Amino acid sequence: MQVYADVKQNFIDKVKMYDYLFDYTVNTIDKVSAVQDKIKQLSEDDLINRVLLPLLTRMKFQKVERTPYHGQKEKGLDIRPFHDIDKFGRRIYYGAQVKAIDIHTDSRKEGHAASINNQIQIALNSDFLDYEDNENKRIDKILIITSGKINERTLSYIKSKQNVRSNRRKSTFQFSSEIRTYGSDIAHQKKQKEEIKS
Repeated sequence: MQVYADVKQNFIDKVKMYDYLFDYTVNTIDKVSAVQDKIKQLSEDDLINRVLLPLLTRMKFQKVERTPYHGQKEKGLDIRPFHDIDKFGRRIYYGAQVKAIDIHTDSRKEGHAASINNQIQIALNSDFLDYEDNENKRIDKILIITSGKINERTLSYIKSKQNVRSNRRKSTFQFSSEIRTYGSDIAHQKKQKEEIKS
């Protein structure tokens, strides 16, 4: 048994040493860049399941679940309506449209801003059943999340289409670099807590 304990301790010591070296030899920008590169390689399903659902849950949003189907039944959302409680105790309902590709204005390719805009309109104008109070509601905000790029021209196009409709509910554009940085911060904080415990 002592041999096993020695081997185990040796392994733990090596992992801690490598971890220590990584923390002090690789700067934060490189770490974030590594996370960004990894996220860019994910499919839309993996981006939702492995990154966004845990991240939104960690951000204290409630009832975060993926939409189980694609097509018209998804009502423009890849992540079902979820909510946060504002400072006045009211629920603010969100939905999310997720893309693992660049969003652009080239109508010949997938990820065209016009199709994103159509999904935004469907999402903002569709009712959903809130199972907690059994009432039909509409989302207040929609997050457009991409692991790819979105340029200023595309962003302006989508925003202009939203302004024309003058809808009370708003689209919130979440850039992938912000999500990656937030995700990296959470991972780093979790690691620090684990180090304190050990």
